[in-house]
Amino acid sequence: MRAAFLSRTIGAMLSLIPLALNPERFAPFGAVVRLGAPLVVNEGFAQRRDARLELEGREPGARMCLSLFDVSVRPAPLLVRQLERHPWSAQVFLPVDGCRALVVVAGSTPDGGVDPVQLAAFIAGPEDGILYAPGVWHLGLSSLDRPARFHMAMWSGTRPDTELCDLPEPVQVEMAAAGVPK
Repeated sequence: MRAAFLSRTIGAMLSLIPLALNPERFAPFGAVVRLGAPLVVNEGFAQRRDARLELEGREPGARMCLSLFDVSVRPAPLLVRQLERHPWSAQVFLPVDGCRALVVVAGSTPDGGVDPVQLAAFIAGPEDGILYAPGVWHLGLSSLDRPARFHMAMWSGTRPDTELCDLPEPVQVEMAAAGVPK
């Protein structure tokens, strides 16, 4: 199933229409993470919501890295010029304060580059976490509503684990065509 519609009109920029995020559509790229029901803990003074996930790591001896991302809103028009990937670790983002996020992903070509045929875009809801599988090309985290915070976890070892790839031409994400107000 296609995750988004990549198109070009004559003489125009490539454009991508995002779809609502769901686990089936996103499965080729990783997983959608949703927290479970609240559990009362600590003698009733706290609630805990769990998400059980498999955070794959491919480097022996790597350690878990937890980060807090403060993410700005990308200005319109939303242009994708560069993607990144992490070949040695999965990477998961969980929203702290609830906002919609733009998720743009792509598979790899046989030589490891970005496969434009597999380029896809999704709109993640305010409670949706995103788990990128190792090696999946993706846009840096992008908030759609307002500046937002996300927790991030991934494995960190001695090997460089962030690769960047500039796209041969920018791709415009068509939020209005997706029925998403900007």
